[in-house]
Amino acid sequence: MNSRFRIIGMALLLPSLAGCLTADAVGSRWMDRFQIFRPPLDSESAFVEYVLIERPQGDEVINRRVWDRIDEMVLPLEVKTVVEENGLRVGVISGSTPGPLRGLIEDPRTDRGHRFRSFHAEKPISLAVTPMLPKADFNFTAGNHPPVLFAHDQAQLGFQLSISPGKEGTVILKCVPEGKFRDPKPFSTDLTIDREFSTEQFTDGTFEIALGPTEYLVIGTDVYREKTFGHASYVGMTNEKRVQRLLVIKAGQAKAERQSPPLLNGKEDTVGTPPLASQASVIRASGRE
Repeated sequence: MNSRFRIIGMALLLPSLAGCLTADAVGSRWMDRFQIFRPPLDSESAFVEYVLIERPQGDEVINRRVWDRIDEMVLPLEVKTVVEENGLRVGVISGSTPGPLRGLIEDPRTDRGHRFRSFHAEKPISLAVTPMLPKADFNFTAGNHPPVLFAHDQAQLGFQLSISPGKEGTVILKCVPEGKFRDPKPFSTDLTIDREFSTEQFTDGTFEIALGPTEYLVIGTDVYREKTFGHASYVGMTNEKRVQRLLVIKAGQAKAERQSPPLLNGKEDTVGTPPLASQASVIRASGRE
């Protein structure tokens, strides 16, 4: 009789356990989309894992709902003001509160998908947000400084990224907005200079974010911020359709790798970014000291 009751009890308990396991699986599935078999990193290496997401321009989720769960109060007021003036939205989200971002990560709808890049901790890298644009035209503004006009054909927009150690197991991810563009130059024997492309950095728009092992940076724009760096970078054409983009980044250093669970899932970005962004270039800083 007792064994019969035990069997009945187990039969009643198993569905509830299955429900709990299913809920846990669903809750962590969006994290699984970020997991990757990473190549070994040396002690001087830093890394970024990122996904570039696209949805139709003005889509309610990417333009509004996703930001309801993102902490946009992570920048000092003066930095946040400059960032917003130039059409960017910047925030941090924890792995425990994915919200609508989960669905976007699981289905980015871009050819680039999820990527992983490792690099020397002391050497910044360029990460392109846009493909090669026929033309980019916008003003970059910063407080009372005169606006900087960027108007170039064959341009590509993105960020220069660098990583340094932070406090209590965090890393500091530094982002400098930049634009690369075709700029033929006279013949030069200096092989370190790309004689076809130049880079203009908007150092007034630089921002730094402290990221913990389970946090990541989200960068996007508001669809209405036309003629700004953010709009030019995050709103554009893909396959003859108007799209709006969102960039999600996780960053770390090899020294903290054991404490940092992997968040991205995809291919190692061995070439870095599309061809233009991976080429060496002459940097012309637009910021004012």
